Parts: sequence; structure tokens; C-alpha cells
Amino acid sequence: MDNLDEDAKRQAQDKAEKVRKMYEPGVRPTETVPGTDGMVSGTAFAEPDDEHREDESEADRQ
Repeated sequence: MDNLDEDAKRQAQDKAEKVRKMYEPGVRPTETVPGTDGMVSGTAFAEPDDEHREDESEADRQ
């Protein structure tokens, strides 16, 4: 990150903080996939975050 200007560094840090908060345990509802007994690989967020929801919509249109 040494080659980035201060504004770009601040934006990257802000986005990283937003992502970190989004994945804190208990922040978003989760669903357990049947038959997985709640193993890490069998647990998913109930709804995608807004940023990824837009990405999925664009992929569906193509």
C-alpha cells in the first residue's frame, strides 16, 4: 500500500472495516444446511449483503 495516496488508503481501510464488521458472529442471521449439524462448511448467511446482491443481479442478466 506504499504506492497509494492517502485518500486511496483511507478508502481501503474503510471498506476493510465494513467487511470485518459484516462478518462478526451474530451480526447477520445464518441458516444451517440440513444434514450438516452446523459444521462451518454447512453454515451460510441467510441473505447476501447489498454489495453482493447487486453483483448477482448483473450476472443473472448476462
